[in-house]
Amino acid sequence: MHAKQYQRATLKHLYKRIGIYSLIVVTITTIFLNVPGYKNEVSPLGSVLSVYFYSKHSTAENAAMGYMTYENHLKAITDPDLKKFYKHLAWEEKGISIDFASSIDNSWQLYTPEGTIKPNYLQYWQSIRSEIREFYQANIAPITIYDPVVHFRCSDAPFVTHPQYHLTKAATVQWMAAELKARGYNKITFLTCHKHRRMKGKNRCADFAAFYEKIFTTAGIKVVKQCHSVYKDFAIMVNAPLLVSLNASSFAFMAGIAKDPHNYISCNLGREHGGEYLLQNSADWIMDTRAPLLHKDAGGYKDSRVVIAKLQN
Repeated sequence: MHAKQYQRATLKHLYKRIGIYSLIVVTITTIFLNVPGYKNEVSPLGSVLSVYFYSKHSTAENAAMGYMTYENHLKAITDPDLKKFYKHLAWEEKGISIDFASSIDNSWQLYTPEGTIKPNYLQYWQSIRSEIREFYQANIAPITIYDPVVHFRCSDAPFVTHPQYHLTKAATVQWMAAELKARGYNKITFLTCHKHRRMKGKNRCADFAAFYEKIFTTAGIKVVKQCHSVYKDFAIMVNAPLLVSLNASSFAFMAGIAKDPHNYISCNLGREHGGEYLLQNSADWIMDTRAPLLHKDAGGYKDSRVVIAKLQN
C-alpha cells in the first residue's frame, strides 16, 4: 500500500515538473517566434526583388550596389522557405540594358524623391514583366487560390509618414469593391499582417483593417482575413487570380506587376511631395486616379477614429 502511494506521489511530482518545464518552453518559444530574425521573421521582400531586377538591367555598378544593399539581410535570413527562395537570386547575372534610370531602392515608383517623373518607367516594367513572371513560376511553388486577394499594408506604414505609404480613402476602396463585383466575385482573401515591420506600441492597424473590411462586406463581398509568413503571403499574391493592392506597397507591386495587367488592381501609386500628392498616371494595370489621405492632413495617427473620419471624406 505504501509502495503504491509512493508511486502515485512520485508520478504526480513528475507530471507537475513536466508541466512547469512545458510552460517554460512554450513561453520561451513564444518570445523567440515574435522576434524578427527568428521564425516569423521580417523581410523587405518587395524591395529586394525590385532592386534585384533593376540591378540586372542597369549598370554593373548598380548591380554591385544592389547586392551590397541587402547582403547582410540576405545572409541573416533563417526562414527555410524564404532562404531557399533568396538563393535563386543570381545577382552576378546581367540582362539586357534598359533605358530607365532610378535610385537603386526606388525603381517601382514613378517619381523620384525630388518629385520628378522617371522617363521610360512603364516601358521598363513592361519589358521585364515576362522575365519576372518566369522567375516566379520557376521558384515559387504553385498554390491554388480561387478568390481575389486584397493586400493591405499596415505596420510601420503609415505611422512613419513615408511619402510613398499612406492610407487609402473610402472612395477608392469602394471603387475596388465595385471592380470585383463587376467581375462576378463575392468573396476575397484580405491579406494583412500587422506584425510585419511593426513599430513599438499599439499601431491601430486593426481599426483601419476593420474599416476597410466593412466597405467590402457592405458591397456584398465576403472577407476572409489571412496572415502568414512573408514568403507564403507573397506566394499567395503571386498565385492569386486577381490581386488588389489596397494601399501602396512594393510587396504587392512586385507580385502584381508580373500578372496580366487586367488581373492587377491598385490604388494610386504616386508620391506625397511638398505638401501635395503627385498622382501616378503611367500604368497599364487597373489603377485608381484618386489621392490617398496625405500625412499632412491625417494629423497624426494616434486616434484611429479621427483618421477614419477623414478617410470617409
